[in-house]
Amino acid sequence: MMDYGDLEEDTLGMTLTSGTCTLKKDTQNLVGISIGGGAPLCPCLYIVQIFDNTAASKDGSLAAGDEIVSVNGKSVKGRTKVEVAKLIQASKSEVTIHYNKLHAQPKEGKTLDIVLKKMKHRIVETMSSTTADALGLSRAILCNDGLIKKLDELERTSELYRGLIEHTRSVLKAIFELAHTHRNFGDAFANIGAREPQFKASEAFTKFGEAHRQIDRHAITLLRTVKPMIADLNTYLTKAIPDTKLTIEKYADAKFEYLSYCLKVKEMDDEECSYAALQEPLYRVETGNYEYRLILRCRQLARERFAKMRADVLVKLELLDQKHVQDIVFQLHRFITALDKYHKDCNDVMKEADIFPIEVDLTIPTLRGLGNDDADDIDNENDEANGNDLFNDDQQESASNQPKTVEDVDLLNIVKMRLQTKENQSGPLAVLKAWRDKKYAEIDQEYNKKIQEFNRKIIKQEQEVSQTIENIKELINEGEASSDQVKQLKNKIEFIENQVNKLMTNEQMQSSFEDIIDKFNLINTYVQFGRRKCLVKGKVFCRGKNLYALECEMPLTGYDGLCPKCRDVHISLQRGRGFYVSCETLHEKVAQQYEKQT
Repeated sequence: MMDYGDLEEDTLGMTLTSGTCTLKKDTQNLVGISIGGGAPLCPCLYIVQIFDNTAASKDGSLAAGDEIVSVNGKSVKGRTKVEVAKLIQASKSEVTIHYNKLHAQPKEGKTLDIVLKKMKHRIVETMSSTTADALGLSRAILCNDGLIKKLDELERTSELYRGLIEHTRSVLKAIFELAHTHRNFGDAFANIGAREPQFKASEAFTKFGEAHRQIDRHAITLLRTVKPMIADLNTYLTKAIPDTKLTIEKYADAKFEYLSYCLKVKEMDDEECSYAALQEPLYRVETGNYEYRLILRCRQLARERFAKMRADVLVKLELLDQKHVQDIVFQLHRFITALDKYHKDCNDVMKEADIFPIEVDLTIPTLRGLGNDDADDIDNENDEANGNDLFNDDQQESASNQPKTVEDVDLLNIVKMRLQTKENQSGPLAVLKAWRDKKYAEIDQEYNKKIQEFNRKIIKQEQEVSQTIENIKELINEGEASSDQVKQLKNKIEFIENQVNKLMTNEQMQSSFEDIIDKFNLINTYVQFGRRKCLVKGKVFCRGKNLYALECEMPLTGYDGLCPKCRDVHISLQRGRGFYVSCETLHEKVAQQYEKQT
């Protein structure tokens, strides 16, 4: 075997600096270091490992891979590691070690072999022991770490918070839509209360509308209270959990790197043992074993980084669990408390708004106080803008001249009496419904009666026509007919024609009205509306509607001569005299006048 003194040390480009440290022994007579190298194979002795919580680790001067030069002033050159260990143990209370510090960069030891071993550990981490053994993959210490499994638990927690946020948002959205409905409901009842002519009914409707507006305000307060809950939960979901996941991933990376260096050290130890068993020289050992010492230094640094990351992960997981428990309880308590307050406030508001039944006098015209613009929205489409009172003069006069029957007066008195009582809310509605059903029944009965009478007349006319045809056939068969017989048949045919024309008079009158109106040019003609005489000045088309422009000879109150559709001037009309009406309404008025004349 070649003497190790014959070869120069191969430092692999690393530098050495000398130093001295004094270490106090513990109660077990130890300083906390393990030694490697030495005679007869290696020309130098070096530190393999620094143990935690010992004098060497607390002093911090020594590190794995540093060369030991002397112990208590005695050189260790050419000694075995057992002899050096006995020198250290021989010291009573403290030991002085002179050493050569190895200056190495961690990246110098991170070779391709270390990277491949790191990937191997990542794969083995997810395997069971049986599977790893079957594939021939060794499972190093610290595999199947419980902290790595925390990632799955964090993922489940993330799903919980994500579902809670989505559910809270859906609840808040539903409450917002409900508040919008309450606000519209309150505006509608307030509008009804403003238009209601009776004071008590108006006050009741207004109070009911204000109650719904108050519910809307309570809902907005609820939304403002619960909305920060979503922001807090979202912060936990998007910041706290991802930050902890990132820390665990960094911890896993540090762990796999440390395991890779441990595996590399074991392989190099096995290599030295195999060469020693064969009594074969190993170049790296005989030249100072600097490659092995570099791996020892990298393993120590990786272990320190791994221990630090593990401590950080434990602290973050503990804080995250505490925040999870405290935060979820606080947020749910805030959410339930806000909902409970909202429902109690709404219940109190509705209790105060106990306004039913509402007394309404149906004999008072509900729309009496409406302006022209509101009346336009409610009136029939055929009654346009400002001409309604002109067209209905005749109808109003005829209606006012018709005497009220005793039965109608009694029914109105019954309705009024029932509306003034609060004992039975359905009473007035029942009376009105009975009155309506009775009127409908009378109309149906009268209609059916006229239909039956019309059918009887038609059948009678058909029989007479058939009899006349038979008489004509008999005369034709006889070949001769007297003048009296011909005259009699002619009169009978004329009588049948008159009867048929009389039955169809409604259809003929209607068609004649339309023909006359279509052929007759109404522009620059006068049309009589009750006691007023109006001149048709022109015809316009505005917003999908045909309108006539009329000007009355007598002054009218409240008419400005503007188009009711666009409030613009199409035809010049005098203010206080001019107005617009639909073509259908004017045609109907002309048809009524024509019917009276004929």
